[in-house]
Amino acid sequence: AFKITGPSRLGFLLDLFPNARFIRITRDAVPTISSWLKVDFWRSKGASRLWWQGAYSPEQVQWADGHKGHPHMRAAMQYAKLMEVAQCEMESTNAPVLEVPYEQFITEPKYWMRKMLNFCELESSVWIDGYMDRNPIRVNERPDVELFSDRELSEIRQMLNKKWK
Repeated sequence: AFKITGPSRLGFLLDLFPNARFIRITRDAVPTISSWLKVDFWRSKGASRLWWQGAYSPEQVQWADGHKGHPHMRAAMQYAKLMEVAQCEMESTNAPVLEVPYEQFITEPKYWMRKMLNFCELESSVWIDGYMDRNPIRVNERPDVELFSDRELSEIRQMLNKKWK
């Protein structure tokens, strides 16, 4: 098992591991975008240029170039593209994917862990249960209105719903 952030690479991974099963942990867009804007790798790369190369249409590249002073909007555009690419890959590969909503996982971690283990055809483990008991998940989720201004939230939501050519 390993973690991949950014584009999903399902086709590539299925070529390497044809019997692989995938767990896709998704998080609501607004807190994800807020988180990106706070981490060093994003501030040094993703905020000033398109982080993942090759996935964007000329229209999207031009739009991003014109919005360099709006990191929340650029992050929203890139988030939406990642979700679009992942959805296309899941549909085109028919890969076995279990979608785990982060917001539900943090409220019911043991339930979701059992579900993930079952999906992967793995047995429950006292080691996993013990680890989860010793390391409870801290919930630090904040309402969207605490993360961005009303104007920024509106711009983010518009970007997440934008249909590109």
